[in-house]
Amino acid sequence: MNPLNWVTRYRVQRPFSRRLRIASAPIATGAASPALARFAADPGFDPLSGAIDFLLATYAGDAPRARSAMTRLDGTISPLFAGNDFRKLVVGCFRHALETGRLDRDKATLLLDFAERFDPTFAALGRRCPRRDATPKILSFDYAKRLSSRLRIVLLFGPSARVYDLGERLRSAFATAEVECRVLPGETDSGEIGANDLVLVDENTIFRKEPEKQQAHLDRLRKVAKRLGRLVPDPWGKGFDEQLARGADRYDFFWAMAPTLHETAPIPPGKICLIPFPMGFGPLFDEVAAGPPPEAGLGFCGAIEDYNHHRYFWLLSELARGSDLAIRLTSQQPDGLGIAESYRRYLQALLGTAACLSLTMRSTGDRIQVGRTFDVLRGERLLVQEYTPDALFYLAPGEDFIEVDGAADLPEVHERIRSGALEPVRRHGAETFRRAYSDEAVIRHLATWT
Repeated sequence: MNPLNWVTRYRVQRPFSRRLRIASAPIATGAASPALARFAADPGFDPLSGAIDFLLATYAGDAPRARSAMTRLDGTISPLFAGNDFRKLVVGCFRHALETGRLDRDKATLLLDFAERFDPTFAALGRRCPRRDATPKILSFDYAKRLSSRLRIVLLFGPSARVYDLGERLRSAFATAEVECRVLPGETDSGEIGANDLVLVDENTIFRKEPEKQQAHLDRLRKVAKRLGRLVPDPWGKGFDEQLARGADRYDFFWAMAPTLHETAPIPPGKICLIPFPMGFGPLFDEVAAGPPPEAGLGFCGAIEDYNHHRYFWLLSELARGSDLAIRLTSQQPDGLGIAESYRRYLQALLGTAACLSLTMRSTGDRIQVGRTFDVLRGERLLVQEYTPDALFYLAPGEDFIEVDGAADLPEVHERIRSGALEPVRRHGAETFRRAYSDEAVIRHLATWT
């Protein structure tokens, strides 16, 4: 559609009669079309045109105009945040400006002020999370004394958005342990799979939208597997409790990196494996960790998506206060690279600083246990992590890692990192990982379930 046409139609049929597709790059680079500028300068100044005017002015470096735009906005802008489209635009502009080096302290301050005034989730996701009544006891795990070379493992796993997904990590870890392991598509016929000691299933890759076919397939797998386990990478996903209730009796155990799961989910006692998923790609970790000395200070490496957009607030806060936080944004989209090269680049970005910030909250307010926790420790870097209850079952705050509640805690952490005061914590965290959660330890514990 001609840009001038959609501007005209929006004015005639507004306020929210059409879904307007507005690209973030032109706004973030200050190269907006005349049509978009005309739309933003609408004299009627409805919420969307006012918000676009603010973004255009901010990224153009025109602070007076941006603040003027904010003064003319009021509570009527809140409905824009009810869906994801406008927030995607806001975060997309931020991401593009950050990646192209166009986001300075003044712009971050304006964006933070805008979020604080108008985004309903800013206050909701910025509040401090109530702590558990007592610090839980750190879990201990049984480990097989040795691994049998006759173990036969099958992983039923589908492709993920990222090429270095959990399936490849598992395969790599089993290979390092010299245990036979095959990775097959989730809907592979049980006759082709054959008899195995352990079949691990990612249920989301098996007839995902056809529950009856899925359960029938699981019944057939039971006949070829001495032990059948379900991998649960995302126990916070929509509909998870329903899936558990439907298939709980078919599995010998569930493998989930979420110790608090047993408090809320219908998993029978004694059927949940809680040891962290293995890292895999050990030589790559060793190569990157042993490379040139990392930058001093704290870094953030990760993606900002719909499901974790509160990271946007954290990063804005750091940028607005002039922090030297090193920010490296990643993407959940396939990058077209081979598995090893893609993973290498991720690790180089993650482990590029002496300390790594791990953010755990989702946009729902849930605080989850993330794999990056153990990536950082495996890479022998200092872990600085947002509070999440599940982490306390694995690691001791202040001994293995530094725990923070919000962005306001980070200035002190930066100072302690610069002074070297947290070096003992970094060493202790790396040692705890090697002792309890290395790939060898994880596979040896998993062997006890066979």
